[in-house]
Amino acid sequence: MDVMRSPVAAIACQRLGGIRHTIHTASSELSRFGHDFAHNLRESAHSYALSDHDMHRIFEERIVPEQLDVPGRSTGASGQLRLIVELGQPGAGKSTAIDTVAASFRDRGGAVPLIADNYMPYHPLFAELRARDDFTAGDHLYPIAERWLDMAIDYVIASRKHAILEEGAGNPRRAARVIQRFQQNNYAAAVEVLAVPRAESGASVLTRFLHERLRDGTGRYVPTSAQDICFTGSADLLRLLESPDPPVAVDELRVRSRSEVLFENYRDTPSGWSKPPEGWDALQEERGRALTPDEKHAHSERMQEFHEALTQAYARHPEQAADWHRLSLEMDRMAALARS
Repeated sequence: MDVMRSPVAAIACQRLGGIRHTIHTASSELSRFGHDFAHNLRESAHSYALSDHDMHRIFEERIVPEQLDVPGRSTGASGQLRLIVELGQPGAGKSTAIDTVAASFRDRGGAVPLIADNYMPYHPLFAELRARDDFTAGDHLYPIAERWLDMAIDYVIASRKHAILEEGAGNPRRAARVIQRFQQNNYAAAVEVLAVPRAESGASVLTRFLHERLRDGTGRYVPTSAQDICFTGSADLLRLLESPDPPVAVDELRVRSRSEVLFENYRDTPSGWSKPPEGWDALQEERGRALTPDEKHAHSERMQEFHEALTQAYARHPEQAADWHRLSLEMDRMAALARS
């Protein structure tokens, strides 16, 4: 089905070829500067580490009241303590799923979302790092955010609150150990795996970054390599959880698309599931299936809207030509992956 084009879309499509050529011409010199800067930034990464004193001070004075003890969010668990893990690669829709789960806990004392990305802005140099190079800022901020996440996990467990953990499973064994920490403190653990194709999640990441860059001046960029690692790692963690000798025996397991539950299972004995463990198969099938006509239409519209925004980005900020060229190439790769 052909996508209906607005006048803006038609103009954007006509101009896009010329703009891409201009971006490509400008990109070499700017990219060289960006690569040199990124190298220097990584070499000086220790400059952005925080002392233990500052880590704890920021956690206690800001993260606890603003993220963990928010009035009305969680007043203490009623009934069995529960951990819900939303598992998937960046762009799979974990944030939306977490909001839905949090709403379901409102009449049970609430539940605390545990999301490492939410802690990055608490670094004193967050704005400076983002402004200097938002493509590489996360390289320095995320390891520190993960330390705050560890503190937040300990705090929520000690406070006896329900928890919703966002997990990319870049390291599946480490993710299993985090779940085990909760179980060792009498939490029932459920894992929900978001089955979203790599091309779809990658397009979501790029669209979000571009919109944030245009709106705020900087955005949250996730490198392609990190997305790939989590795409593989989330499937590997699911396979481990369903194995005969899992690193942690979760109580519930669900595989879901953005719109429906595809598979669910419950542990009815310490050593067994209520039905055959086929969650990994359901995940692979959903990730690999062909798009429906409606999904193809929606995907085409999404690509068109992205390139319209990219056209506007170049017109407004031609000095960032190398960045727009980079995003264009990455989105082209996602489009090619969707067609394969």
